[in-house]
Amino acid sequence: MSSQDIASHLDKMILAANKVAGKRKDSFIRMHCKLGELILGDEHLTLGALLPGTNGRLSQLKRMVDKAPCGPILESLREVRCSGQISIGLSWADFDDSFTLSIGHSPPWSEISIPCERHTIDELCIIKAQQIHVRNIAAVSHVDSWSHTIEDYGKDFASSSILYKGNGFVIRMHFHDHPPCHVHLYPRPGDTKDLIARLRVDNGDIMSSSSSLSSAMRDEARQVIKEYRNELLEGWANIQSGKLPLKIQ
Repeated sequence: MSSQDIASHLDKMILAANKVAGKRKDSFIRMHCKLGELILGDEHLTLGALLPGTNGRLSQLKRMVDKAPCGPILESLREVRCSGQISIGLSWADFDDSFTLSIGHSPPWSEISIPCERHTIDELCIIKAQQIHVRNIAAVSHVDSWSHTIEDYGKDFASSSILYKGNGFVIRMHFHDHPPCHVHLYPRPGDTKDLIARLRVDNGDIMSSSSSLSSAMRDEARQVIKEYRNELLEGWANIQSGKLPLKIQ
């Protein structure tokens, strides 16, 4: 493939990576080698030759790359192969349940997911192969398709609308609830009738309460709200669309 074609695909990949970074400020690129060691195309050019620093594309890519290259996943006793070849990048993406970032010059690297084989070894030293697909990003359209997965990546969702079990009460968020962002206190997990209180998330103020709200309950609930305010606010955004809130305990 010519240097011009490679540069075109690199442009698409960098635009896609920038869009991911816009969605998740904590995103980064992990590589199996240093960026300067990459040799690409029929002309065997470095990234510096393909992406002159004056246009800023190489600088954008450098800012997103983790400084410590990744190695084989030896401790997991598994590896991922694509077209019969072991791939460190695909193995890491499978291990982390994350994504590969590819220069989409041809299938499967230009596709939204890459068909692979996961090879594992069990306690009897028997190797097993399983057909899998690893999420791939090579163009902005892929970022759009994986948008919700990218936004939710690494987050620990609650198993229900119950977020916290305290001393004599539970904290719950109701799906599609009315503003302002708030939580409900009930005496036990299965009870949604004997409401103890409703507290705002932004400031911990009591919106309504019953005589069963003790000062100890109030103080504990306010401390939880203060400590997990960001998670509660994000969880509130989730429940407005019928998704589970984030786990806070």
